[in-house]
Amino acid sequence: MPIRTVHVALTAVAIVAALAIGQAFPLAPPGPETTSAGTGRTPIDLTHPFNQETVHWPTAPQEFELKPDFVGETEGGFYYAAYWFCGAEHGGTHMDAPKHMARGQPAVDAVPLEQLRGPAAVVDVSEQALANRDYQVTIGDLRAWEEQHGRIPEQAILAIRTGYGRYYPDREAYMGTDARGQQALSDLHFPGLHPDAARWLRENRAITAVGIDTNSRGLCTRLRPS
Repeated sequence: MPIRTVHVALTAVAIVAALAIGQAFPLAPPGPETTSAGTGRTPIDLTHPFNQETVHWPTAPQEFELKPDFVGETEGGFYYAAYWFCGAEHGGTHMDAPKHMARGQPAVDAVPLEQLRGPAAVVDVSEQALANRDYQVTIGDLRAWEEQHGRIPEQAILAIRTGYGRYYPDREAYMGTDARGQQALSDLHFPGLHPDAARWLRENRAITAVGIDTNSRGLCTRLRPS
């Protein structure tokens, strides 16, 4: 796919420390397309909603919960609505800070907003991944993309499309199991980014983030130029 400049919300990109294993960001089907006023560009929503179907990591102690605090007419005669919500932070469409997998690295509030905006290079490996749940994106896949589209630009956000976003929120189809708890981890099967490819990106390309439409396994890595 061609390079496109996109503005990415915090919830649409997962970023962790270099070569660490982190969470995924789903590449959801785009909603109604609306051209951003004055830019000539079309924003694409990459997020999934947070609700009772939100997919969390199997060991998450708390899944998403939304409860009303007050909804209705107040004693003062005006309508008022307020809710509270709770859930594990690594669920659904979300961002992983470098601190998630690397001691002493920045938390979400310390990640510069500039890292969440830039040209997007979308590497589509859905044909390979849909044929092999454990497929890992290789250096060869990245080089093949560059042969067709040119060098991955500096300060780019690398978005990996495996095709598994189509299965969300079916946990078994999306992650390989719908079981919960520590014992479920050995049954997880979904595509990811090979460590060699992550290392190659860090050492040879000056990208700012990697996003993916699966749940985890070395996929979303904060990469810095060596």
